[in-house]
Amino acid sequence: MRTVTRTAIVLLGASAALAGATSSSAATRAPRADEIEIDLVNFAGNGCNRGNTTDFTSPDKKVVSLLFDDFKAYAPAVPGEPNHRSRDCKIIFRVTYPKGLTFAVVDSIYRGYLNMEPQSSAMFKATYRFTGEQDHSFVEETYKGPLLDPFQVDKRVGRVVFAPCGGRQTFVIDQALHITPGPARERGEISMVSQDHQASTKYHLEWKTC
Repeated sequence: MRTVTRTAIVLLGASAALAGATSSSAATRAPRADEIEIDLVNFAGNGCNRGNTTDFTSPDKKVVSLLFDDFKAYAPAVPGEPNHRSRDCKIIFRVTYPKGLTFAVVDSIYRGYLNMEPQSSAMFKATYRFTGEQDHSFVEETYKGPLLDPFQVDKRVGRVVFAPCGGRQTFVIDQALHITPGPARERGEISMVSQDHQASTKYHLEWKTC
């Protein structure tokens, strides 16, 4: 079994750079755990909710991870169930941190699983952004059947944009899955269900003084 791995590099726009972009090569320090709070505050969409989504933050506050219990899109429909060809999930985090610190998202990793018959296709989309910022990172990948493999999308940010120095920042994550069956209703599924396929979403943060 092979893993379908793709890497995307995203360059953020000039307006965000002018608003506070700083080279990621600047001096960094690991924040103390008691200095920073990262709280999941809200959900939206038909692919996730508080009961089927788990979030983890690493002790050093450098990695935020998401695990989903029921985030998948498939076609054709299972008898007696709606046709879940498109599923989406929006998750909102609130990040609170002291004066003298700022942070940025420097890369993200998305892992899932594909089970697709010939002529079916799947699409994965993801964005993340800070509220109030015009620019956001974006990745979109399309897969064609036949496939019976894990997939992994690695996204490195081309221009690192740091949040305002000290305070409270809202961080919004959007992910979407879509399946298009083949002309003869060939089966397709794209899944980010962690129990079945060790799927996950991870965001790596960089902290530095300001």
